[in-house]
Amino acid sequence: MIPKPKKAKTCLDMSELPFGKTNQKQRENKKIRKVIDRCKCRIPGCNKEAQKAFHHIIQKSDILIDHPLNFIRLCDIHHPEADEFKISQVDLFELVAHDNKITVEELLRTLEDFAGASIYIEGESIKVAKPIYQRRTG
Repeated sequence: MIPKPKKAKTCLDMSELPFGKTNQKQRENKKIRKVIDRCKCRIPGCNKEAQKAFHHIIQKSDILIDHPLNFIRLCDIHHPEADEFKISQVDLFELVAHDNKITVEELLRTLEDFAGASIYIEGESIKVAKPIYQRRTG
């Protein structure tokens, strides 16, 4: 039996950074996406079958937050609309907050603690203020 080659470690150690810890937690707990199991689209009045893929309300390009409060199940019609921000992020968070019996403010605080970043509402969208890290010298 041939042993598998070991993956080379990168020279960048992110274990001290909150984002590195968050991403490590997310990689260790891939089951989070499987916890939420709804078959129908979550948009009120839509009874269509939801896609298998979850919609990240806070986009993955802003910050990767694999937390159940950042996921919503949407159908083939509403998912692209949410991706193009035709459905506001605030409205989507209101649906998730209502399902979890919490306020949108509590939901955002929970996601802030999980991600280690400042998350706030600006108009109809959610903004993420990533902290700036300084490189250690010496």
